[in-house]
Amino acid sequence: MKKIIAISLLTISSVAMAQTPPPNPASGFPQGQMAPKGTMGSPGMMERHRPEITKENFAEHKKRILDHMSKMDEAHKKQKSCIEASQVPEDMKKCHEDMKEFHKNLREEMREHNEMMKKQREDKREKRQEKKEYHIDP
Repeated sequence: MKKIIAISLLTISSVAMAQTPPPNPASGFPQGQMAPKGTMGSPGMMERHRPEITKENFAEHKKRILDHMSKMDEAHKKQKSCIEASQVPEDMKKCHEDMKEFHKNLREEMREHNEMMKKQREDKREKRQEKKEYHIDP
């Protein structure tokens, strides 16, 4: 009896899975279904937060990435030398605290940058809206 129930459950589940459409490559959800609004799977999510890199802003973007990488390299080298020089656990704890402080400052810099970018996007949005409001169709 248990075998019959197990076989029937497997059959039913395989039929149900065969009827489920394949995932949508854009969202990872089955065809016709979209991810809940505001989730990372929703289409266009990354485009809203990551502006397109154009020829005009490429140099600035490249410089920003290289500066960030340099900061990280420098901080990791400093932490490595601090750990190598440590003699007791308290010394190593100090190294860890210094690195935590570095990351805290880095997060603050990123927050400031993101706020500035957000302000720029809002200003652009307002200008587009004003342009739409004053546009008169013939």
